[in-house]
Amino acid sequence: MKNLNVEKTKKVARLLLTLGEEKAAEVLSHLEPQYIEPVILELSKIQKITDDEKQEVLTSFKAEVDKIKDVSYAGIDSAFDFLKKVVGETRAKEKIDKLQNSHEFLDFTVFDNYPLKNILQVLEEELPQTIAIFLSKLKPKLAASILSQIDDNKKTQTAIRIAKLTSVTPEILLALYKSIVEKLEKLSSEHYDEVDGKSKINEILKNLDLESQENIFKALAKDDPQLSEQLKQNLIKFDDLLNLNEKEIRKIFEEVPDNLVWAKALKGAGQNLMRQILGSISINRSADITDEMNLLKSLPFEEIEIQRRYIMSVATNLHHSGVIDL
Repeated sequence: MKNLNVEKTKKVARLLLTLGEEKAAEVLSHLEPQYIEPVILELSKIQKITDDEKQEVLTSFKAEVDKIKDVSYAGIDSAFDFLKKVVGETRAKEKIDKLQNSHEFLDFTVFDNYPLKNILQVLEEELPQTIAIFLSKLKPKLAASILSQIDDNKKTQTAIRIAKLTSVTPEILLALYKSIVEKLEKLSSEHYDEVDGKSKINEILKNLDLESQENIFKALAKDDPQLSEQLKQNLIKFDDLLNLNEKEIRKIFEEVPDNLVWAKALKGAGQNLMRQILGSISINRSADITDEMNLLKSLPFEEIEIQRRYIMSVATNLHHSGVIDL
């Protein structure tokens, strides 16, 4: 056996895996040193071998063995165990380390097993050229899934660079592979508590006094107007007063006695809400508030919102105290 071509190397590797460690070690001991490394390299790439594949290998080598029913798993650890029995642990470790630092060892199918969201998170930090090289080594379906979800600007640049790829040096490929695997492994080992930030800040805002709420919304409006509006919408709304009975509404009126506040808050309110609120208080007070509303005529919506949030902050406090049920 002067040399092992690629096909023969694969067959030998699968035969060793089928035979098990003891017999495989015996077979390896009869190989010349220059044949061991390519066989071990191929063996380390095998993730599993099924019963049918085992039978095919045994038939190919015309060997008489019992059919093995279980799926056998290999990989770099099994490769190390096989090699250790032949050349000893120290030399086995040296050869495995050498293989792992060779671009020939790289198996980009391992990325099929990582969550897509983790791969996308890692690639956020990479340049289009780097992403292009990485995607070019993946299965087309996975590469397409990744490309479709990265930043639009980066997506176009990455696609162009993939199209222009001609060759990649082994050193760059090896460094890229190791870097991404390392980052993905680190990401997979980290555990985070899921936190819904918007829900948390909504709960906090609901328990703040009106002045504190206003200060937060003013500051937030400068930094992120859209988020500011979303948070306002998610606070307990003025329309939620429709859920209260007459007794509960009167409790709020006791805490907010200023008719002008109610008149401003009710400007532009729906008929059902007007009827619910004004119908829960005395006729005289209801008439006074209605008169105040008529005198106000036009009113900026911001002013209406301030008064409504003030009333709802009081209502929220009563809700948390168990006095009313929103």
